Amino acid sequence: ACSVAGDSSHFVACVGEIRMEGCQFSGAGDDATNIHNYYYRISAPHGSKTHDLIVDTCWGSSHHGMVDAPDIGDKMALVDPGTTRELETFTVAAVKIIPQEWRAEVTFDRELPGDAPARRMINLTRFPSVTIRNCSVVNQRARGFLIKTGPVLIENCLFIHTTGTPIQCGSEMPWIEGHSVHDVVIHNNWFINCGYSDGAIEGASCVAVLPLPVRSVAGLNKRILIEGNLCDSPGVYA
Repeated sequence: ACSVAGDSSHFVACVGEIRMEGCQFSGAGDDATNIHNYYYRISAPHGSKTHDLIVDTCWGSSHHGMVDAPDIGDKMALVDPGTTRELETFTVAAVKIIPQEWRAEVTFDRELPGDAPARRMINLTRFPSVTIRNCSVVNQRARGFLIKTGPVLIENCLFIHTTGTPIQCGSEMPWIEGHSVHDVVIHNNWFINCGYSDGAIEGASCVAVLPLPVRSVAGLNKRILIEGNLCDSPGVYA
């Protein structure tokens, strides 16, 4: 799903590949793109293996404008909301969507643990690979590229006057948007006067790789290569 209501583009719970080449983003009220999945709230058991999964955002629904339900065969991870660590995985065996109540009754291949309602779930199947090449983000509020997937390649891009950190990687539990990133290459990009206002992450004026609000959990984001970039921005850190 893609929307242009706030961010210039927004991709939610996708599969396959997202490729942006030669795109220009300018003047939007929020990020150039945001690519993510949702952390589901687990509620209302219907038998030993069936539970309601709810996208419980601060605005009460999903970016889709529809119930974001998994498909049969999707691999789901039970997640600790305090650390965003994956605890164990389950496979979806059946799905019943109740659109008027913004929920889906999901049956898993085995019973969830007793503390499941205190956890979150995320769909590990719904994460695309991303290639962003030869793009520009100019005079944009907040971030340029907000990435919560993998593998990812961002190269030969130009960022000028983005108020926030131009590239942010990692989950945002307060927005219930995830998940951790892996196999990310950020190569040969230019960052000019970025990261000075709305959307600046921890003083980073080029790239931030961290889950929010978690700070002290190691190993969530894996295999990150950042090389050959030019940073001419006022932040405390590149």
